[in-house]
Amino acid sequence: MPGVILNTDFLRDVSMGKEPCIGNRVIVLGGGNVAFDCARSARKLGSSEVHVACLESRENMLADEEEIVQAQEEGIYVHPSQSFIKICGDESVTGVQFMNVESFTFDENRKAIVKVEENSEHTIQADTVIFAVGQRTAAAKDSGLVLGRGNSIVVDDELSGKTNMEGIFACGDAVYGTKTVINAVASGRKAAMQIDKYLGGDGDISEELLPKEEVDSEIGKVDKFACLDRAKPQITSIDERKNSFCEVDSGISSEEICKEAGRCLQCDLRFNIKSPKIWSDFGKEDM
Repeated sequence: MPGVILNTDFLRDVSMGKEPCIGNRVIVLGGGNVAFDCARSARKLGSSEVHVACLESRENMLADEEEIVQAQEEGIYVHPSQSFIKICGDESVTGVQFMNVESFTFDENRKAIVKVEENSEHTIQADTVIFAVGQRTAAAKDSGLVLGRGNSIVVDDELSGKTNMEGIFACGDAVYGTKTVINAVASGRKAAMQIDKYLGGDGDISEELLPKEEVDSEIGKVDKFACLDRAKPQITSIDERKNSFCEVDSGISSEEICKEAGRCLQCDLRFNIKSPKIWSDFGKEDM
């Protein structure tokens, strides 16, 4: 239906400087960071009324808290605990019909279980709907790989990354779905270790990128250390950022970076802390 857009298509056009065809009233379906990317981009492109609706409750929304708060500051309406029933309209989008969600959980197979409130149907008017409700792999069904829920690639276990096909390994989002970048990097390293073993190596892919430094365990006392405030990032004002694609979070200044380094608890020194000896631990050689 004209007026229905996929998140990847919309954000790709925005990033490449193409003017996406969106209306004045936009509803984004989804509650993750990508959904808010879409909503905030639509607002910057001139849409006067932008809504974000998702199944999750407000406290369980997947987007970063700062993403949600900044979006609301920019005038975007956030609707948690909503299940969309249908997209309204005959020849083009006129709105989306929702029902209130009483509970949203997953069973042991990660299948969503949604319980909605009876007679809670309501419609939010819109001329554009952007889907941002998840991703799936592009693995073809005739690839020979065993595929699972969401078109994910089935492996023996996440540690080995072995698929049903000899010599083919899988890792990251393609196996377990959407998580963090750090999870994906760790999963990729585990798969690389297994591939190294498969090719005849010992699985050791470790490397030292920097020379080791001898730390000084005598860090001394810093007066009022616990009272030192955390540096705050420089956030562009609401009026300036809501209508433009300027940088929103400029991070912290060079001076504040040095101050933050001074707040470091130096947790690495804990590795040098030894358990205190008791009388029975001493031998004749210690006397």
